[in-house]
Amino acid sequence: MQHYQMTVLLGSITLISKHIYSMLFSIVHILHVSKCIVLSLFSTLLFACVSTAPIDAEPSIIPANAQQTYQVISERRLQADGFNKGIDTYQLIRDFAGQKSLEAPDLYDNNHPGLAHIYEASDDIVGEHFVFTIHKNQDKDRDVSSIKDRQRNEIKGYSGSSEDLKAYKNEMFSYSWKFKLNKNITVSKNFGHFFQLKAVDGGPGAPILTLSGRNKNGQWLEVIHRIHGKTTFLKRIPLEPLKGKWLQSTLFVNYSNNGQLELLLTDIVNNEVVLHLSLDNIDMLRGEGGRDFVRPKWGIYRSLRSKEMLRDAEEKVFFADFIVQKLEVSPAITIPKN
Repeated sequence: MQHYQMTVLLGSITLISKHIYSMLFSIVHILHVSKCIVLSLFSTLLFACVSTAPIDAEPSIIPANAQQTYQVISERRLQADGFNKGIDTYQLIRDFAGQKSLEAPDLYDNNHPGLAHIYEASDDIVGEHFVFTIHKNQDKDRDVSSIKDRQRNEIKGYSGSSEDLKAYKNEMFSYSWKFKLNKNITVSKNFGHFFQLKAVDGGPGAPILTLSGRNKNGQWLEVIHRIHGKTTFLKRIPLEPLKGKWLQSTLFVNYSNNGQLELLLTDIVNNEVVLHLSLDNIDMLRGEGGRDFVRPKWGIYRSLRSKEMLRDAEEKVFFADFIVQKLEVSPAITIPKN
């Protein structure tokens, strides 16, 4: 992860260093100072930028085979501030993604009102975090009474969210978050998503990418890609060893028809890589209109078609430290000629 951290940092200071270099070379002509002195001073200033620039959370993930550096041009963060402390939990989420970014069952009178389905807690591993809950026999899918075969408790980007959460054609984004599945969680043979990338383009509702749990010929954590009617299981790993463990998730996406996708999951306690997926020339763009975009979703969205495979007890998934960054390729430093 340190490689990714330094890559983004160097990209972020590229423009600053370029201006510093040009300014210092102007001094050569004004004061007739030795070029060696200027180069030495430039190196000192550049080292100071790299050494002191703060990095206060998980960095963007950059493709391991990248031939260029990147810089962050916008960022949105969502961090818990403690149970019964600071800002109300739902307001924190709305401040991050917009007034209609919550799809919790307690927000709908005909669903499961009276019980907060997202609340805050703390532990010794990640500190303050969010707890998402779902109840097999009580919770529904928002306020849509006609839908009885699924239920959800999610937060999302949507049309009313900040532009910083919307990925348009040919844009590059990094998504970072921590999550933990309850140690006794059950999943069914049908869908059960913990993360989604969904297109807003007037097309089919299926997500482009999901991180999902499934119980079919074993229990699996799956990365599923769906585009233009085709479903591909990109990666699957055994689910059981992951239960009850905090995982760091970092995702890079280049949104184009010949895009890029890199996903890295690591065990936060021992820093072990549990899943790594790196793909080039993958179609990550469904709608290509000027107003079409892709937005993220986190939480619990699961099918009830195999309800008997799910336990009756309250299910929990824990999340922390959401970071969404829009990236661009850093311009190269050009050394001015004398």
